[in-house]
Amino acid sequence: MLNLVVVEGEGAINNIRLRTAREPIVQVQDENHKPVAGAIVTFTMPSRGASGVFANGSQTLTVTTDQQGQAVARGLKPNGVKGQVKIRVNANSRGQTATTTITQTNAVLMAARRLQQADVSERWERSVDYVISGARRMARLVEQLLDLARARQAGGIPIRPTPGTDLGEVVRAAVDELSAAHPRAEIALAIGGEISGAWDPDRLAQVASNLIGNAVVHGTGRVRVSVTRNGAEAILEVQNGGAPISADVVPRIFEAFQRPTGNLSSHGQGLGLGLFIAERIVAAHGGRIGVRSSAQDGTIFAVALPASTAWPAPDLASATGGEAPHLAVG
Repeated sequence: MLNLVVVEGEGAINNIRLRTAREPIVQVQDENHKPVAGAIVTFTMPSRGASGVFANGSQTLTVTTDQQGQAVARGLKPNGVKGQVKIRVNANSRGQTATTTITQTNAVLMAARRLQQADVSERWERSVDYVISGARRMARLVEQLLDLARARQAGGIPIRPTPGTDLGEVVRAAVDELSAAHPRAEIALAIGGEISGAWDPDRLAQVASNLIGNAVVHGTGRVRVSVTRNGAEAILEVQNGGAPISADVVPRIFEAFQRPTGNLSSHGQGLGLGLFIAERIVAAHGGRIGVRSSAQDGTIFAVALPASTAWPAPDLASATGGEAPHLAVG
């Protein structure tokens, strides 16, 4: 008996205009829930309506699972039709089969963005803003629930490290996106040169977006974001002002269903999974994440990742005149 577990791609919103989509990833497991390497997996897009094609230009893609039992539908691009997309997935190994369906959506968010850019009345502008924020929130909640399931049932959150990934560019893109989403927020970014490593850029963007987004929503005043190198590690720090995190919350802040304020009803949006997922992503990269919070310095989340040794790094303590970053790992 085979089992098919959807690792990534369920609930994704695909961008018709840019022709970008979340590549589905599945894991084939045996009856004991152990990964099955060498299984044949076929992904099939709908033949009509909202659909797309894979890297081979076809609506059907067949791949073999790797040593972790995973198969990736690479190069997925949506077609020009808006709506729900149901991707059929079939697995076969030694005469045993399994089937599942991955559901995605084409272009809902982009249609609202076009209206946002159009010359519409103030009443319609508010309505469009509600559509955009609602779509973002729905996509974020679905993705967080899926990541929670991956972290607890599928052997952890999957990452696809890409050598030469520039952490500064990843964080800059996250800052640009959040600045557009929160035009009144003041986000100051400082990048200490090119700092690269074998990291998953999409997953690190998720970490950066979560930490910076939390600082914007839960903090006050300017949000300071920095990317630096400390020896063999890349350091991402996000600092915001406002009331410090309660001392009794800090030890469990990276647990599921917690928030920086320690209050699950705070701001009413989200499930309190962002920091838990961020910690799991950082751990999957062999890194560490921590937080320190005080009335004097505000709240600082710090991430340390193993970096490429492209050039000798200065001692941050002497280079900046202060102490090197330290992590209170939760």
